[in-house]
Amino acid sequence: MLALQAGAKSSRARWLLIAIFWAIVLHAAFSLLQLTQLGDTILGFPKDSYLGVATGTFVNRNSFATFLAMGLSIGVSLLPGIVWSPLARNQSRADAVFRVAFYGAGLFVIVLAMLATESRTGLFAGAMGGFVVTLLVLRWLPRAVIFIPAAIAAALTLSVVAIWVFGQGLLERVLDLGGATTGRLDLYQQVLVMIAQRPWLGYGGGSFELAYPSFFGPPLTLTLLYNKAHSTYLTLISELGLVGALLPILIFVLLLLRLVWKQLTVSEFNAPRLAAIGAIVVSAIHSTVDFSLEIQANAYLLVVLVGIGLASSLNVVSKRVSSQTSTISVTRQEMPVA
Repeated sequence: MLALQAGAKSSRARWLLIAIFWAIVLHAAFSLLQLTQLGDTILGFPKDSYLGVATGTFVNRNSFATFLAMGLSIGVSLLPGIVWSPLARNQSRADAVFRVAFYGAGLFVIVLAMLATESRTGLFAGAMGGFVVTLLVLRWLPRAVIFIPAAIAAALTLSVVAIWVFGQGLLERVLDLGGATTGRLDLYQQVLVMIAQRPWLGYGGGSFELAYPSFFGPPLTLTLLYNKAHSTYLTLISELGLVGALLPILIFVLLLLRLVWKQLTVSEFNAPRLAAIGAIVVSAIHSTVDFSLEIQANAYLLVVLVGIGLASSLNVVSKRVSSQTSTISVTRQEMPVA
């Protein structure tokens, strides 16, 4: 509700989106500083896991990668408005180029931090979120048939170059994909057995770490603590059952459809709406194989982005203006004639 109210005014929603973007850029820069200059620590304290990769202030790299991926979608949604905005009276072309380069540098820092997390699905989710936002922007260009394939080719080329230059650790993890997913698939198999015991009502909200030990066994070992299903969808079904789990999933599906439909049926450029679409895409993809939305920072960020993006789709501003206009007209009609 607070995010909806904040997004009711388009200028305020845009400034809020800009503030969130640069906060994520600063967090990304700080994570790289911790990794390379502060002895691979977390807030000055030694890390006991995920050594050699960027985690920011998060408990693991995958949750941090989701946070960064949503920031990437925000930056991609803001950049076209900066490129196409008309020059102010006291602004030169050089000023406009500097602004574009400044935001481009912020996006570059986020991408570097994402590569430093070495999160495979996080990078893929971020790329898909940015890709969807880019397609929604390019479709309004007069030569979209030319620009869309060109943008896809450029994005693929830049991604390959960036991964090759800065993402050697990520490349090693991608090549070891088969071995790295063996334990995860074993966990999913046991969680599915757990769900089969109580498929409709589940075991209760927040009860996964209490109920799962009854189903834990080989080939998984006790070297790791399995207190999460590593899939938000499986967590929801195991805790709330199929009936309860479908409710939050259906809500976000309907929100995404509303946002996309609004974006496809209006002609104005709306950065908060695009950022909300990208954030939902990122979260939906990464939640299949991890628990990023079970981390409060990611959940809060997603809700805020969806709230301010949805406000523009609900026409809150136009309704408020129309109601004020009708009130004024009634008041004038009731005034006695002198």
